[in-house]
Amino acid sequence: MRGCAPEKVASFAQKAGFVNSNIHNDTAVYGTDNFAIAKISTSSPLSYEIKTGQTDVVEFLIPNTSVPYLSGDGAVYYSEVNTVYNVSPNRPFNIQHKPTGVSFTDIIVNRSLFDEVLKSKNLDFSSLASPFYASASLSAFIELFISEYGKDNCDEANVLIPMSRIIVSGIIDSAVQNNASEEHTTSYFKGIRVATEYINANYDKQLSIEDLAEACGLSYSYFSNCFKRTFGDTPKGYITNLRINKAKYYLTETVIPIKEISVKCGFSHFNTFTSAFKKYVGVSPREYRNRKKNTAASA
Repeated sequence: MRGCAPEKVASFAQKAGFVNSNIHNDTAVYGTDNFAIAKISTSSPLSYEIKTGQTDVVEFLIPNTSVPYLSGDGAVYYSEVNTVYNVSPNRPFNIQHKPTGVSFTDIIVNRSLFDEVLKSKNLDFSSLASPFYASASLSAFIELFISEYGKDNCDEANVLIPMSRIIVSGIIDSAVQNNASEEHTTSYFKGIRVATEYINANYDKQLSIEDLAEACGLSYSYFSNCFKRTFGDTPKGYITNLRINKAKYYLTETVIPIKEISVKCGFSHFNTFTSAFKKYVGVSPREYRNRKKNTAASA
């Protein structure tokens, strides 16, 4: 019985470009030379880029906690636990998350292996929904693969390689089955996306949560609950945080008067702006600008 070769797995994972342990508190990789599973977690705010320029691999991300992420086209999405996302090889894929305690599973499959399993099912890549929900059996086999990999007498040829094919098959089956529920999935994900894209483009205007919910076709309570569950913050909190971040940019990169900055960032009253800024940043806007100016001068 041949044991597992961690260096071979790590080599495939690094080649695929999805593991950068320097930015994670805990990254564990399991797999073979053409299939890898990474369990990635961090207890600090997360900012992570998956380099997906390769076309010889297929990658899937499964959040174990809600993980907001930002794709290379500038649109903001917010992921749900146990939902599978196909990471396109045609653009960068960036994950950003403010709350702590983030965890997700990343799966990379050699494209030839993935296409082989697709062909055996008489399917092509366009048949697969994205995002889609992971079936219970898919989740179970992922954990079983990790368990088998960790055994001292790990058998790659007779256990891990066949099991990797079962996981690939489970991914495909989950994606195809989820086509039946595409209408619900589309409504939810498009709703959150529409709202956040609108907020990003109109943070300088007066925004009503009721109007945002109505614009994306969701009730106020459902929209608010979904937003909080997927982002870890309320819509109001997200808007305020975005405005504060924009204000920080103007304070450090321009000489625009602070009162004008408050208007440019969507605050209707200057006192509201200064109070919110101090709450989020810990100092007043003026103190923040002066500190940054002094730091730059002494550099």
